[in-house]
Amino acid sequence: MRIGEYIKYKRQSLGYSQMQLAERLEISKQAVGKWENGAALPDVMTIPDIAAVLKVKPEFLMKIIWIGETGEHVKHFIFVKVKEKRHPSYSITVYDVGDFLYAKEIYDEICAGQNESVMQALLDYYTYDPSRTFTVTLSEAVYYAEDDPPYKSLLIESYELNSLIKSHI
Repeated sequence: MRIGEYIKYKRQSLGYSQMQLAERLEISKQAVGKWENGAALPDVMTIPDIAAVLKVKPEFLMKIIWIGETGEHVKHFIFVKVKEKRHPSYSITVYDVGDFLYAKEIYDEICAGQNESVMQALLDYYTYDPSRTFTVTLSEAVYYAEDDPPYKSLLIESYELNSLIKSHI
């Protein structure tokens, strides 16, 4: 994911127009547009202000720049994980998606309980052992080449699913 994609995604999820974001940052609407379409990167001095308005940590935005602007192979992963009391967590569902916006759409569906196959799997696991905890994570990995192991990764979002599961019982 490129920084502009993330700024656009966060701006829209917070309900801001480009103009509103620009006003909050005291910059031009054109600057925001250039970030979002990939024509320019934000100045490093504006990162703390952007982070404050978008309600994320500045370090997170810097990691996106560090990972997303490299031009190498980038993949997004959605992991639905289960954690048992005495065992390490493990994935029960994994999505491997190239496009950030499509990956975010899948992640949001799972968080909202709108992915039927995932919800059914979670309900089955929960029914068998209600002491388990469940999470969904959205992450990004960068590869030098398609068949190589990742050399950079970034956790984008994580959401605990137990309250969602309980509301479906």
